Amino acid sequence: MTILMVSISRAGLEIMIREDGEGKLRSEPVMINDKIIYRLPEVGILPSNPLYGLKVIREQLWERFSFGGIRKSKVVLLMADKKMAETKKLIKDNDTKRAFKSGTEAVNKLKYARGLVLETQDFNTEKEQLINQIKGATLAYQEIVKGINNPQLQQNIDDFKKEQEKEGLVF
Repeated sequence: MTILMVSISRAGLEIMIREDGEGKLRSEPVMINDKIIYRLPEVGILPSNPLYGLKVIREQLWERFSFGGIRKSKVVLLMADKKMAETKKLIKDNDTKRAFKSGTEAVNKLKYARGLVLETQDFNTEKEQLINQIKGATLAYQEIVKGINNPQLQQNIDDFKKEQEKEGLVF
């Protein structure tokens, strides 16, 4: 059973990476003033679903099977975006307790993805694109969590944004 789960997870990871690279996964727009600022992946299974635990295990395996700073950062960023898409859906469903938890996890994963990118010794176009994508995600997350009305989470994102600004990223 374990071998089957690992095999399916590895195959799913390769498909997910390919589809994200082709722009097929990110279809949910995040808008500010009628302008799309970022796109999130669609969310299927929410924390209230009995199969949610399997989704969590699959995502942990995806992260574990991702090697290399850039590749792993892409996977972690996608997992952060999936968490924030989940947060957005939970806000819409008025499930603010779960939305806060998912939002917090999304921000933590976003920070982790950024750390992985910055640790990468190579400076190439892909690294620069990831840094810019994380910048865009920060703005999108900031907009989404307004729906939770939780000052702690909003402050966490604001602090992360200021941290990026100190390093020269202009928003």
